[in-house]
Amino acid sequence: MVLLDPHLLGPDLGWRLAFGSGAVLGLVILYLRRFLPESPRWLMLHGQPGEAARVVGEIEARAHRQRARALPPVTATLALGATHKVTLVSVARTLLRLYPGRTTLGLVLMASQPSSNNAIFFTYALVLTRFYGVEADRVGLYILPLCHRQLPGPLLLGPLFDSIAARR
Repeated sequence: MVLLDPHLLGPDLGWRLAFGSGAVLGLVILYLRRFLPESPRWLMLHGQPGEAARVVGEIEARAHRQRARALPPVTATLALGATHKVTLVSVARTLLRLYPGRTTLGLVLMASQPSSNNAIFFTYALVLTRFYGVEADRVGLYILPLCHRQLPGPLLLGPLFDSIAARR
């Protein structure tokens, strides 16, 4: 909102800085990604069991230092089989044959969410400016709470959707 305030920055510069801040955030995330270990499961499935063991060892050592006592021994084992080449056809076959209910639910959720958001965000600014007399540079203050409402939705409803999909 600070970057888009025409009294602080000109409209020509403000939106460019706001847009560029997304690129800066992406670059920061790419930099931080260098410090996250790769998934041991992914490493195993891609023929790197030694690297997977090293990553697990580092995680266990860090947990041991934080707990200041030995971790309980691992008794369960897991066998990972050879993977096949994943193609769009194999993914579609898996989704449609093995999980048709979950696939339908996922498609409905993915289609309805952007439709409802677009209906709100594309017309909200027009209604505010044309019918309620809100200045165009203040519309963002009205849209900001709508953006924040999207965070609790997946956090609260995600487990519900998982339990519905698990029954099908």
